[in-house]
Amino acid sequence: MIPDTNLIDGHPSQHLFADEFCCVAWRGSRQIGRSISLGRYLQLGHITAQLGPIHGVSFDERALVQLGYKRRIEVIAPNFTAMAAMVIGTDRIATMHHRLAVIFARNFPLKLLRAPVRIPAFREALKWPASFHLDPALVWLREIITDVAAEVDRTPAKQMKVG
Repeated sequence: MIPDTNLIDGHPSQHLFADEFCCVAWRGSRQIGRSISLGRYLQLGHITAQLGPIHGVSFDERALVQLGYKRRIEVIAPNFTAMAAMVIGTDRIATMHHRLAVIFARNFPLKLLRAPVRIPAFREALKWPASFHLDPALVWLREIITDVAAEVDRTPAKQMKVG
């Protein structure tokens, strides 16, 4: 599974699900209220995730740069799970997938805020080599992944469950 922005021509792919972005902050922060202006968002220290061995610009960072905005990245987390935990006890903010943020907010002292800038939805896709398109085992696996992803896509963030 990869973001649809990373799909490569010549390889079959299939849309799995989409998710919006939101901001996550520590519930105890006195610097961050129930909402956040664009100016305040850009002033705050940010936690972001850069995945994989090639640490390129994150999806949300790319969107912000395209809109002409520059934020202060203070911490780079190895994954989205760490991002949510790393805002606790700080006045930093993280921009992450809404469904995942809702799950974390059930168990951690986090508050979720609407992002003050429109970041395009994150669209996850399944990609496979064209040479394996008809492989029975991969056809079976793609069907299972597609079924699970369809349920994720249908489920509102507040109803998401883990496990």
